[in-house]
Amino acid sequence: MSTSAEIDLKSCIEQAYAAAHSCHGDLDYALEAFTDRLVSIADKNLGEASRQAATLRFLASLHTTDLYLAGACALSTERAWMRFVTNYQAYIQRLADFFFETDGSSKDLAGSILSDMFLPDSSGHSRIASYDGRSSLATWLRTIVKRRAINERERKWSGVERLDSQPELADSTAVHRVEASLRSGRYDSMVRDCFKCACDKLTERERLMLLWRYEEQLQVSQIARIFAVNPSTVTRQLEQVYRKLREEVVLMLASKHKLSAPAIKECLADILESPGSSLLVALKAR
Repeated sequence: MSTSAEIDLKSCIEQAYAAAHSCHGDLDYALEAFTDRLVSIADKNLGEASRQAATLRFLASLHTTDLYLAGACALSTERAWMRFVTNYQAYIQRLADFFFETDGSSKDLAGSILSDMFLPDSSGHSRIASYDGRSSLATWLRTIVKRRAINERERKWSGVERLDSQPELADSTAVHRVEASLRSGRYDSMVRDCFKCACDKLTERERLMLLWRYEEQLQVSQIARIFAVNPSTVTRQLEQVYRKLREEVVLMLASKHKLSAPAIKECLADILESPGSSLLVALKAR
């Protein structure tokens, strides 16, 4: 790689590091370690002899802000884990509630997943060290929770009765059918329609808060400074907006699109990981 190419790559990584540092703060994760992680991921996916342009495009596609947090957590820095727990503990619990809401075991499931993130695996690395940034950290965590919930559900059923004598197991196969239909985009148009209708009922202030949060990726404290209010006020108002949107989306899915309660639950779980994706389209179209 030429000197100019090395400079471009270095600049790209430094910019990503600066943006991640600005988002998460100082997590005791050095630029050198961050650089090594990104280069390692690029080499693994593209090969060490990849051209500069391809490498830069690949790095631009990574969720480098999430990689910064995950990389710091992999080094077991206290600041990083506190940040991870603050950002994702409640999210993991909500996912567990969606996928494993049977007998109160969702709390145990969420707790075990958090523990797995900390503890080293057979290679001596913590589970979070395997995160490579090709999807968002939220998406990666959702996949882990979903798989664990399905495995745990099947394990518990298999320990109760033989498969051919347990009629409720039809619901277990339905999970796989719903996941396949979600992957094929069955609910995409419904979600877009519901978000559009729900966004039409937002006030201008509510719309601005969501745009700043998802499009500009501002932190709650930054939005609070813009409105000259306490961050807790913004947090409370955002929660009210999320609840308002959720209630409207659920109503539309049931009344307009005639989805059953289980289908609505799966649909909500699918968009829970990244509400900004479909929401942004609806907000901008307003």
